[in-house]
Amino acid sequence: MPFGLKNAGATYQCATQRIFDDVLHKHVECYVDNLIVKSKKKCDHLKDLKLVLDHFRKYELRMNPFKCAFDVTSGKFLGFIVRHRGIKVDHSKIDAIQKMPSSKNLHELRRLQGRLAYIRRFISNLAGRCQPFQKLMRKDAVFDWDQSFQNAFDSIKKYLLNPPVLNAPAAGKPLILLVISKRLAKWAIILLQYDIVYIPQKAVKGQALADFLADHPVPSNWKLCDDLPDEEVLFVESMEPWIMFFDDATRRSGAGVGIVFISPEKHMLSYSFTLGELCSNNVVEYQALIIGLQMTSELGIKYIEIFGDSKLIINQLSYQYEVKHQDLKPYFIYVRRLMDIFDSIILEHIPRSENKKADVLANLATALTVSEDVPINISLYQKWIVPSIESQYEEADVISVYAIDEEDWR
Repeated sequence: MPFGLKNAGATYQCATQRIFDDVLHKHVECYVDNLIVKSKKKCDHLKDLKLVLDHFRKYELRMNPFKCAFDVTSGKFLGFIVRHRGIKVDHSKIDAIQKMPSSKNLHELRRLQGRLAYIRRFISNLAGRCQPFQKLMRKDAVFDWDQSFQNAFDSIKKYLLNPPVLNAPAAGKPLILLVISKRLAKWAIILLQYDIVYIPQKAVKGQALADFLADHPVPSNWKLCDDLPDEEVLFVESMEPWIMFFDDATRRSGAGVGIVFISPEKHMLSYSFTLGELCSNNVVEYQALIIGLQMTSELGIKYIEIFGDSKLIINQLSYQYEVKHQDLKPYFIYVRRLMDIFDSIILEHIPRSENKKADVLANLATALTVSEDVPINISLYQKWIVPSIESQYEEADVISVYAIDEEDWR
């Protein structure tokens, strides 16, 4: 299958998952044409490797020997360093950030945030560390890189000098999670059903608590609450964001857009739109995102998390991909302009299987395409019909039975 097609990567990934279905996540991990064979014990590695190579021989697959490495304890996989101790960030990614100069304009700042987002799993409290940059990204804000922004940038560079190693929780060993919240008593009761032990703040070692507070500094513009006792002087107020899913559907008869909003109270708002012109799938994806952002702005929402299954669109808006097609550049610029309206906005790519509701709404819009701008109201109810059993006996024949006395001569 030629890799020039849009669905080549997804088709190849689907094929590899079917080929290695019985050993996937047990002895092998694969992503498109990247594959790694893993073993917990060195003595079992040859047996696991033979099992995977048998699948290659069965399905007539070939490997490039110049791109293969055998019997290694560590290696680069999908841009990260995988070792027996855990997953480390590639030093080339860190060096690229360390060598970046101070941002001179908004484009360079977004480029910095895009690189930080790629290794966000290795940076504790990345949102808090990048919080000073939000002032420069607001709409109509004058870009003036002063010492406070430079200090925040330097602190990130200093943190990346010794990045952490990600490791899976070890069975039998305690997993410690430090949390600061105003509703710890409520959560402590809820977590009891999961065999999770809650330890009050006073029982935590002072150094561990100090390290946690150092990694999660309180912004200078936050106010402390005077009504709390002396033991609790930290005031934390979190704003729950709205969640938006978007997707598109393109047919010969027309194109449709599906939008799903989920409020902080978990209320769902679903919308379907038909587009007036035929266009490419990528343009329709941008149209879906623009419609969702416009609706979000009209609702007065300031904190939003957006999920879509178009990896190209998400990575372009995160400055990980370059916008090469000229027909997409106007949409890209318009979306970035809309994103500047919000105080906090997060774009995440999700698989198509996790975006089913928006996909169904988009396909519904294409099926119900109308020539005029006329809204169509569709009612959706949940019912289950139980047929009545009384009607089965309404016309049944009745037979009467009487007991006859034994002394009766009849």
